[in-house]
Amino acid sequence: MVELGHGMAAMGAGNFYATPSPAVKLEQPQALWHWGKVLFEKYWLSTGAAREFYRALMVAGGKRMGVDMRL
Repeated sequence: MVELGHGMAAMGAGNFYATPSPAVKLEQPQALWHWGKVLFEKYWLSTGAAREFYRALMVAGGKRMGVDMRL
């Protein structure tokens, strides 16, 4: 995720180390990407039932957005 500020973020993926220049694709910035990033941070920092709850939210949101989520 690329945080843009003001509650907006964009999903970025690709080969950041490609030569002679990076081959990166950025999705259109949206508030939903920002909230996905917030959920991932909460997932990463939590344990137990809270971690599983955040994982389930991200997987459900990923399916809705057409993003393959593997956590």
